[in-house]
Amino acid sequence: MQVEERLEDLGVDLETPGEDTGKFAPAVRSGNLVFTSAYSSDETGKLGADVPATQGYHEVREAAARCLGAVRSVIGDLDKVSQIVKIQVFLNCTAEFTDQVQVLHGATELIVDAFGEQVGRHARSSAGVLQLHDNATVAVDMIVEVTD
Repeated sequence: MQVEERLEDLGVDLETPGEDTGKFAPAVRSGNLVFTSAYSSDETGKLGADVPATQGYHEVREAAARCLGAVRSVIGDLDKVSQIVKIQVFLNCTAEFTDQVQVLHGATELIVDAFGEQVGRHARSSAGVLQLHDNATVAVDMIVEVTD
């Protein structure tokens, strides 16, 4: 089964980033690596105040799917991904919020479910931040390795 079919089975509809992004690219390929810009979900508010960790899980999953849409816009077919190298998650959260790992699992589980353990297993990092653009709850970027 192909990656995009697995994503569809998971209920994920990949978006293609808009063409008019100003001075930056949705994703950039350098050699065999693709680096995405950061993508957020539609939810706004702070984890630990307005948004519970369980909702953050779904929001980070949505943002990771948007990153995959950006990757697809550069390489044309997600089956060309040979390794998800790293994801980085930014969490708009209160100083008291300590459930970052629960939220990050949303992105990790989506990626492993879509690509399988061998290709989908990745390094990851997160940072709780004071604020994100437009009061977004989460933002995700990723690095993937591809083959032609």
